[in-house]
Amino acid sequence: MLLTKPGWSYNEPQFYIMIVTNISVFVAFSGLLKFYHVTSEDLMWCRPFAKFLCIKGVVFMTFWQGVAITFLAQTVFASDDPTKSEKWAKKAQNFLICFEMFFFAMSHFFVFITEEWEEGYKPREQQKDKMMFGDNVALADFMQDVKLVLKRSRKKQMLDDGGIENAVSGGIDREELYQH
Repeated sequence: MLLTKPGWSYNEPQFYIMIVTNISVFVAFSGLLKFYHVTSEDLMWCRPFAKFLCIKGVVFMTFWQGVAITFLAQTVFASDDPTKSEKWAKKAQNFLICFEMFFFAMSHFFVFITEEWEEGYKPREQQKDKMMFGDNVALADFMQDVKLVLKRSRKKQMLDDGGIENAVSGGIDREELYQH
């Protein structure tokens, strides 16, 4: 019953077109993987595997997701109007693509960096001072700001509690008190 709807019947040309499309996609994917293995050393500087996964993730995820949603729609709405299952499948596919593209866009932002194409670029693995996660989110600047705020609040607290002499005896430099 599932394969009796238009496009999924063995008698329909769409079924055979889908089979040929899947075979050609498989052959193309296999060829790309072989090409990657042959050229991986030469292309290591631009991290081709991550780029490959980002692009193919979008293509294959949307394709196979569409196939799965179509099967799901046809099984859920099997006894209903066929146009209802088709409309639901299109709506579900469009919603999921919009949702997923946010995550794919974020991965593309980190994988396809513009610095790779600037003169004198060196991959992060080859740079002398390796960047840590905290460098990307300016963790050092944040910690310095927190220390500064805490130091100022400590100064203010000591001044409020016992004046300048209490602050100086608490370890704060006398000149530092008059700076702010």
